[in-house]
Amino acid sequence: RAIGTWDQVSTFLAPTGFIRDHLVEGGLPPERVRVRSNHAADPGPRPLPPSVSNTLLFVGRLAEEKGIDLLIDAWSRSAANDLELVVVGDGPRRPALEARATPGVRFTGQLAPESVAELMTTARCLVVPSQWHEVQGIAVIEAMAAGLPAIVSDRGGLPEAVDHDPAFVVPLGGGAEGWSKALAQLSDPIIDDAGARARKRSSPPHTSWRP
Repeated sequence: RAIGTWDQVSTFLAPTGFIRDHLVEGGLPPERVRVRSNHAADPGPRPLPPSVSNTLLFVGRLAEEKGIDLLIDAWSRSAANDLELVVVGDGPRRPALEARATPGVRFTGQLAPESVAELMTTARCLVVPSQWHEVQGIAVIEAMAAGLPAIVSDRGGLPEAVDHDPAFVVPLGGGAEGWSKALAQLSDPIIDDAGARARKRSSPPHTSWRP
């Protein structure tokens, strides 16, 4: 600011409205900040609709801020006994989580990108219980491209990824009980419609002005 660096920039790009608002709050001119979503490579059409799968997917670092502990607690309360929770990733919480995980939870560790992509095109739903402000969430972007619906926490730019659909956003403070209720809806056929909408929204990235 002191030397006028930002004055020389004609356009600032933010991946989500959440980040745009923060940049404007920080002093950037709102008329020069545009929202341009990140995107992922198109894996092609799904072989089968999400509702055919019995796999619930988590992809990310196994750390407290990612909400994985909350997810495991919710899973232990969930009535979704006919589903399997597949946890992809590694991190400091893995040993403790594996020690207390209930039946129906499988830890894969780190997987190659192509293996993750295959899981996303064959899973039922992605769960993103992050407890910190995600900028956008690359796993959600990849899931959208794969036509995979996602249930996300009300944090940062995550609600924007699911178009603020209340059926797929767990309010802050909902705790394990709130997430357990969210998991219970996975048997509902609305997930196929949600997956189709997600894939449509993931079409080529666009840039837009926010009022």
